[in-house]
Amino acid sequence: MNIACIKTVRLVLIFSVIILLLVLPGCSEKELSGITLKSLKCEYLTDPLGIDVTDPRLSWILNSTEKGQKQTAYQIIVASSMENLKAKKADFWDTGKVTSDQSIHVVYAGSKLLSQTECWWQVRIWDKYDRPSAWSEPAMWSMGLLQTSDWKAEWIGADWDGDPAPSLPWLRKKFVLKEKSQRAMAYICALGYY
Repeated sequence: MNIACIKTVRLVLIFSVIILLLVLPGCSEKELSGITLKSLKCEYLTDPLGIDVTDPRLSWILNSTEKGQKQTAYQIIVASSMENLKAKKADFWDTGKVTSDQSIHVVYAGSKLLSQTECWWQVRIWDKYDRPSAWSEPAMWSMGLLQTSDWKAEWIGADWDGDPAPSLPWLRKKFVLKEKSQRAMAYICALGYY
């Protein structure tokens, strides 16, 4: 083999590698759908706190620049923490791939949710070409106090002296925490202003 032939083979190999490096990343991008998911809701609310529905309904909106694009399947994962969700450890619920165009009122059907449970969730869909989308941004909801026995508080109020009643008083209570708090939630039930 002469030197010119060896140089030609080298050039062909170099150009082949360059073309593969340029084409392969584009191929992997085409495998994902161009649809993005936004406006994740639980019971019509964004990241609601204190939901009292034991099997809440989840919804999302599809966004695509391609005309006629649609959802043909979805997968929802629900985890007990943001860390588990990031690791795709769906310890509450993983629907797997569900063939459906439903994107509103998908009823939660995972592990039983207890009072004050935090639920972190994401969804992805498959488009009309059966390509999966990227996972949505994380969303969350928390459960309220579901059992009567969960309520540990007592009603507070003011003594009304005289008639007519005076203007409504502001009721306050100061307290000191014995330890540094990681999280605090106040469950309030009141008539009128609070």
